[in-house]
Amino acid sequence: MRAPGRFSRLAVEHRSVAGLLCALALVAGVYMALTPPFEGPDSGAHYRYALYLRAHPGRPPLDAATARVSHELILQPPLYYALAALATLPFDADVGGVSRLDPRNPHYPGLSHRATYTPPDVPGSAYAPARVAAAVSLLGGLLAVAATWAWVRCMVPTHPRAATAVAAVVGLNPQFAFSSATITNDAWATGTCALALWAAAAAA
Repeated sequence: MRAPGRFSRLAVEHRSVAGLLCALALVAGVYMALTPPFEGPDSGAHYRYALYLRAHPGRPPLDAATARVSHELILQPPLYYALAALATLPFDADVGGVSRLDPRNPHYPGLSHRATYTPPDVPGSAYAPARVAAAVSLLGGLLAVAATWAWVRCMVPTHPRAATAVAAVVGLNPQFAFSSATITNDAWATGTCALALWAAAAAA
């Protein structure tokens, strides 16, 4: 009689994780639908990184010329951008026509002109590759939730609800859901860190 009970508990746990993943996908999908694609923090710079890898496969040189394309090319690891570059290959993509720099941002205290905005006169179909890049970010968010659950489940095997609770804190955090819906590598950074923690805990 123990085996059916164990399978029942596993089914409940897996349904809980699946529910969290669906909840994050739903909330992030709403953010994605309502937020113009280049209104996220440094979205234009993140997008230029992905387009650079489309045109120049391989490791970008760390020099001033590369930094002029996007400062993110110098700062960030390439995983998310390589995935976004691959995912957007079926589309014609050009950052110049779909986003513009706004040098008059009154809310930014520095002298940087990195803030981008989404022009209202561009047809929605032109944003398809940008939306795909945001969807790749969402995959990183889903990875973060699943890996967090697996990590905590491994660390606290006698309290399965703890894993669900911690994963819910990650996936239902509004800021994290927003990051998972925009063009950025933040969600993938979180997801790969959680995956590494799970792997370390499982190997210990």
